[in-house]
Amino acid sequence: MAGVPITSHITNTDVNEGRSFNESFNGFQVRLNWAYGYQFNDSIIAAFSLEAGFSRRNAIKRDFSDASGIVEFPESNLFYFLPSMVALWSF
Repeated sequence: MAGVPITSHITNTDVNEGRSFNESFNGFQVRLNWAYGYQFNDSIIAAFSLEAGFSRRNAIKRDFSDASGIVEFPESNLFYFLPSMVALWSF
């Protein structure tokens, strides 16, 4: 299975007297899933799966700084591999 979700995360605008972010974090994700399994009999199954993905979120800048001095949330990139193994026993 492969997918390319387009993301938009709206930020909270009710804090700091309405001066928080009123924009959204925009970006995209690319994911690839692969699985392989073997059914030993009617009751026992074992499988291995691997998910690989890449996520990118664009930066947000604002015209003021908050109490902690933050003026910008930088661009964020994430690349990951997620292997997993599962064994199922039906009794």
